[in-house]
Amino acid sequence: MNKLLIFAFIFSLSLATNGATSGKSEATDNATREALLISSLYGRWEGEMAYQYFENATFNEKYTRGYAIEITPTNIELYNKDEAGAWVKLRRSYINGFKLATDKDTISGHFFNSGTDEDGLWVESQTLYITLKDDNSILLYSMRAVNNTAIKESIPGSKWMQVGTAVIY
Repeated sequence: MNKLLIFAFIFSLSLATNGATSGKSEATDNATREALLISSLYGRWEGEMAYQYFENATFNEKYTRGYAIEITPTNIELYNKDEAGAWVKLRRSYINGFKLATDKDTISGHFFNSGTDEDGLWVESQTLYITLKDDNSILLYSMRAVNNTAIKESIPGSKWMQVGTAVIY
């Protein structure tokens, strides 16, 4: 009987250890896969993003802005040009909000964010799509939408969308 209890104890211990380590290994593999961005996209890419801006569902304006992306095996950095023409890195907390996925020569990312301020509840989402066009350029697509839910539609800036496209080198 003691041998049977010892065997049962060792067997259950090995199952518990295997369960604990296999889940951890699987999580590490998923994190590693997400972190290892596509090598054909490695480097710094710069260009102009052409944006269209909508208030509610009505087209409002078109404009361009300098945009840059730096891609390494484990990181991505995004930059905009300020009014003086200097590159400004986007906040790490903003970039970390993206859930990135990669496949072959493409990176796709999306985030949701929400909160409350003096105007009430707001919800924001953004999608970013980066794909290799050729050896010297990438295509970049971006869509960002904000809904300040407590503000009436008639008030500018309450609900808006920004769509951008670029070929950057």
